[in-house]
Formats: sequence, C-alpha cells, structure tokens
Amino acid sequence: MRNKSPFHIFIAIFLIITVAGCTSRQKIEATLFGGGEGEEVVDITASAIPGTSQDFSVNVGDRIFFATNSTDLDEDAKSILQRQSSWLELYPDINILMEGHADERGTREYNLGLSARRAEVAKSYLENLGISGNRITTISYGKERPVAACGADACWSQNRRAVSAVVTIKRCTYLYLKLRVVLWHLNIVVNKYLLMKLPNYFLDYYNMNQYA
Repeated sequence: MRNKSPFHIFIAIFLIITVAGCTSRQKIEATLFGGGEGEEVVDITASAIPGTSQDFSVNVGDRIFFATNSTDLDEDAKSILQRQSSWLELYPDINILMEGHADERGTREYNLGLSARRAEVAKSYLENLGISGNRITTISYGKERPVAACGADACWSQNRRAVSAVVTIKRCTYLYLKLRVVLWHLNIVVNKYLLMKLPNYFLDYYNMNQYA
C-alpha cells in the first residue's frame, strides 16, 4: 500500500476544517438571511459581494431609527442589530463606526448629546450580543448630517438614526479612524470655548481702548 504524501494529508485536514467551519457559518447565515431545517438559505451573492459594505447595508441593514428625543430601541432596531451581530461574527476582521444622528430640531449641543447616547445604546446592544467593544467606535454627528430635509416628520424620522459604517481592519486605518473621532470631539470643545470666551475678550478690549 502506497504511503500518502504530506501534501495529501494536509489537503485532507484542510477539507475537514473547512466542512466544520461551513456548518457553523451556515447557522449564522440562517440567522442573518433566513432558512433552517428544510428551508433554503437566501442567496446573498445575488445583489452584493459577501463581506463588503454593500452586502452589509443591502442584506443586513446598516441603520436603526429612534422616536423623537428617545434613545430606546424598538423591536425593529433590535432585529437589525441582531443581524448585524451575526454578520460581524462571520467577518471578524471588520470593525464598525457607529454614527449617532438627530433631526434638525433643538440646539446643536442638545442634538450632539442625544446622538452620542444613541450611538452608545446601539454599541451596548451589540456588545451584549457578543461583539467586542474594541470593534465598535462611536461618533456623534448631531444634526450636522441629515439624509432628508423637508421640515416634516417624514424627514425627521429618517434623520433620527444610528448608522453602522463598515470599516475593514487595517492598523493604519483604525488609528486614523480613532484620531478622526478625537479631533471631531476636540473641535466641538474648542468651538464651545471660543464662543464663551471671545465676547468677553472683545468687551475687555473695547473697555481698555475707551478709557485709555
């Protein structure tokens, strides 16, 4: 009997691991896209390449919505976050930038705080489903980036959202993303400080010149 070469042994081991991995993957895909015992799993390659941001937004759902002045997750939001969690399990090399948004009503400061809480609520829900918090970075845009503008609830309801943006993990990209978030929040702090201090500065300057 001819001995099998190391190459053939390697191929056999690889096939065993692949089959075992596919079984686990099919369970996750069943959660994501339907299917199960006696049911056909949806073909996710029909409209988007698996593992891409398009696949995520089209087949999973990249955003959830909130009621006015609320950070509560409704059943639709929870369902979408559950699908996001399953998708992120399939692709462990992908991170998420969780964007918090608000509609245009209210002050800039209030909406920044509200949208920050919305992003944190979505992140916490994903963490409770088993996704590491290190894979999720949050950022608050407040009312700065509306997707609809019509001055009615039909548009406001679309702007009250948290969006999960797909980020492929590369160390330089991840560090850049972190830096961008820090600079964004630093910009908010600096602008708020200047708004508080500049009027007093010009008033002091005026008084100094008036009595010089």
